[in-house]
Amino acid sequence: DDSSFYSYAQKHAASGRERGLELLADLLFGRRLWKRVYEESVPVDQLKSQPSLCPATLNFLRAQSIPSEMIESSTSLTRFSPRGRERRSRNTLKVVVKDVHGLRFLEPIEVHSRLVNRLDEEIVIRRIFVAREDDLRNPIDPKLVQQRVSSEVVSPRAESEV
Repeated sequence: DDSSFYSYAQKHAASGRERGLELLADLLFGRRLWKRVYEESVPVDQLKSQPSLCPATLNFLRAQSIPSEMIESSTSLTRFSPRGRERRSRNTLKVVVKDVHGLRFLEPIEVHSRLVNRLDEEIVIRRIFVAREDDLRNPIDPKLVQQRVSSEVVSPRAESEV
């Protein structure tokens, strides 16, 4: 659990890692999290043909000395299928899942399996997050960063338009 992980990290941390422990405490206990400034979603079958703005966004943020990270995940549209909560799945196979409280429940297999889902129903989601402060501990305003990413990377205006 979170507290045992933190105490383990605290016990085994080398000197010079205090900042990492501080960030870990912020994340686990203070819930001062990184904020999302950019997100894109692309169908899996269009990944190679549709260019991503994530590398340009990360380069822009690094040039501004703003700590940032990209997280990529995929999801299946069948999770949001029109069958609704009350209707039964057409698959009889279920998966036992634990929630955050450790309670077990059953979910239809199509929620978790690529074998059941069609490739054109899978979406890759890329999100870029920024820290709440830079390496010098100056605060970072995520809304301002989001506006700058939007105006300078996503839809930059030509100099003649300015």
